[in-house]
Amino acid sequence: DYFRRAKAFLYTCSPDWMEGMCLVLCEAMLSGTPVIGLETAKNEIMSEVVEDHLGGVVCYSYEDMVEAVKTKQYLLCDAVRENGELFSIARTVDRYEEIYSLALGGKRW
Repeated sequence: DYFRRAKAFLYTCSPDWMEGMCLVLCEAMLSGTPVIGLETAKNEIMSEVVEDHLGGVVCYSYEDMVEAVKTKQYLLCDAVRENGELFSIARTVDRYEEIYSLALGGKRW
């Protein structure tokens, strides 16, 4: 409910922080909320999860984030909102099972 009422979600992080998989980005987009997020050399999760100017805005400085908010570059495309199956529980479970099967078979993903 919180995400659905938001105009955008600001994802900030320390330049030294490394994020594995930030589910909060997926939760925001699945709720129809675009993400304005900071990407750093150690934290490249934004470009892995968000397509720039489609699911939100990938920013490389805090100043870029301020500009994205001011100019409303963060509008979420309906195609992204409708494409929720990319982050659905069923797809996530299926992918984990696939990766575990590969690992058990001695293969690396």
